[in-house]
Amino acid sequence: MSAAVSIIVAVIAGAASALVAPWAKYGVDRRQARTTHRQELIATWRALLSDCHDPTTGVRVRVGGVSISDDPRYLSLRPHLSDELRSALETGHFDDSGTPVVMLTVGAFGFDEETRSLAEQVDLLEKQWKLV
Repeated sequence: MSAAVSIIVAVIAGAASALVAPWAKYGVDRRQARTTHRQELIATWRALLSDCHDPTTGVRVRVGGVSISDDPRYLSLRPHLSDELRSALETGHFDDSGTPVVMLTVGAFGFDEETRSLAEQVDLLEKQWKLV
């Protein structure tokens, strides 16, 4: 009788481990993919901020001929911005067609307040996502 119980327990344990192992691996892979995606977003947003820095003109509305507000990098950052910062960036600036345009100006000593706030928001997201 005890041999039969041992066999049944072994079969149940084997079946359980066959079900749990792939599920655990899926969870680990999913977390790794999310972390990698978030790291790529942070790098992309920092590249956007770097591209916006143009000390010669003082104002950088376009990056590579595209309005910053239409730049896919800004559009991916936009949902993560606070309402206050998004409003400060997008209020009162419009292109010829009436579309809101993000204005990032450059002061005498580097980035202006809005650009610094964007950089701080990216830093905050990086900390919240525990990437540092």
